[in-house]
Amino acid sequence: MQTDSADNFFQTDREIEIASAREAKKNAVRAANTRAISIATMRSKVLCLRFFGNVAFVGESGHVARRVDPSSGKVLLTFKGHKGPVTCLELMFDQRTGEDQFLFTGSWDKSIFKFDSKNGDLLQKFTGHADFIKCITLVPTVVNSKLAFHLLSGSSDGTIKKWDADSGKLHQTWKGHTRPVESLVLAESEDGTAKNLQVYSASSDTTIRKWDVATGNVTQTLNGHLTSVYGIILTDGELWSVSADKTAKRWNLENSIPDSSFEHPDFVKCIHVYGSYVLTGCRDENIRVFDLTTEKCINVVEGHFGEVTSLQVVGDRLWSASLDCTIRSWNLADILMQRPVTVEAQDLSTSMEVDADVSAATAAETSGTKKADATEMALTEEEERELAELMGDD
Repeated sequence: MQTDSADNFFQTDREIEIASAREAKKNAVRAANTRAISIATMRSKVLCLRFFGNVAFVGESGHVARRVDPSSGKVLLTFKGHKGPVTCLELMFDQRTGEDQFLFTGSWDKSIFKFDSKNGDLLQKFTGHADFIKCITLVPTVVNSKLAFHLLSGSSDGTIKKWDADSGKLHQTWKGHTRPVESLVLAESEDGTAKNLQVYSASSDTTIRKWDVATGNVTQTLNGHLTSVYGIILTDGELWSVSADKTAKRWNLENSIPDSSFEHPDFVKCIHVYGSYVLTGCRDENIRVFDLTTEKCINVVEGHFGEVTSLQVVGDRLWSASLDCTIRSWNLADILMQRPVTVEAQDLSTSMEVDADVSAATAAETSGTKKADATEMALTEEEERELAELMGDD
């Protein structure tokens, strides 16, 4: 492909093709003249979005996490300190008041930070992993007859670590995966207590493993994906997974094989199950809706202009996050009833402080970190593509 545009001199043919397709997509959805969605624009690519009740938090490629008011899109608080993209979030609540108390964040800088969730103060750093932190989850436990928590972290170093969420002490390092650990989810307790807990992990080594939280031993291994497993969720006792093999799968946990598979045209990055519907976010920038009764795709929702990284239903709204630096709120009924939606940009960046020091350093520090780590574990083709997309211009 040839072009006379000066803006294209340093772009590959593929990059020019993607930019052209995104512009055509913007024009098409804006011309639809149907129901609109609300949009909040962040300062950098949104890698994760988590709702805890009516509170929303995002992790960004610009080295920060933010507390966001979902009703207005206004950023209420910015959590700073990391030296790499923030990939994952967890919130701990005060057991007496029920209010949120601590925010845990995992980052490419190989560390986990513990913040005061109300004022943004950095309280503690958890260090020990040899590579990027990709996922974290809190696990209840009982200490001296009182409820406490462990923090589990999954890393690109292929290990899972179990920490004391209060003191930061490292208790165990679990080994078994041979490539990065991409996702963690706590299994439901059989007796409803904090005893005999199990956790599932997903990895780019193609497997999903079940671990005994007390011992760190693997109790089950699920094989069925052809390549990297990006995410897993548990809904009503059912385990779901999404993968770079362009499928979302539901697993039969009794015989360790998938009993349903939902095909996509590109890598599947996130998933949410709502009643008899499965919603997925894809690298092709679209959200898809599958009917569980027929296992057919009934709607493709266009609106994002970058990979969809997170999905979550809150009330009557579907919330999504993307590498296009936005979080978006969709009318769930419109999506499930296959009504078209229109994107009308609402730039809320004026409500945020400018993180100039962070933004200016993002590309250089991220690039330097990855170069230092590249010799430790060779990247697969899909991991190289994921890295390139994340390190692209915001």
